[in-house]
Amino acid sequence: KMPDQAKKDLGKIEDCAIYSREIIKQLMEFSRQSSLSKEKINLNEVIDNGITFLEARCIKNGITIVKQYTENIIILADSNQLKQVITNLTINAVQAMKNGGKLIISTSKDYKNAILSIEDTGIGISGENISKTFMPFFTTKDVGEGTGLGLSVVYGIIQSHNGDIKVSSEPGKGTIFEICLPLEEN
Repeated sequence: KMPDQAKKDLGKIEDCAIYSREIIKQLMEFSRQSSLSKEKINLNEVIDNGITFLEARCIKNGITIVKQYTENIIILADSNQLKQVITNLTINAVQAMKNGGKLIISTSKDYKNAILSIEDTGIGISGENISKTFMPFFTTKDVGEGTGLGLSVVYGIIQSHNGDIKVSSEPGKGTIFEICLPLEEN
């Protein structure tokens, strides 16, 4: 039989190993962004695929998903990388709404860009932190909850698609991530 202290220590070691594995996985994704396989894709379909496995978690957390889609938005993109963007942003939104809320996902387009907006009614981001949002390893989450790489991966993927991502937030009211991606015909 193992002494309690040894059991506790082993538990801590195991937690650290799992956390390290997550960081390494995200670092690999962060550095592997160059190999894009772009194809014509329907933005709304990619979003739906990207959030499918998170829908149950949203329901469990008392979060309503509101979809406001504009039809037929076709872009030239790597669907797997875009799915990762959507997943990362959705997970962040869910984590920001510990007491439930609303996740609003909307798509629209202008003459040259597809616009994807992911909005939550969560805790928001303070003014001094908003400028650090996309910096690698910057996180306000508890140890073990976030690596601080999710949003820098998102930023890198959007950049490699010749797109743009902006964040606006009001502490206590929520956060909006807005992504612009070139439409396929351009």
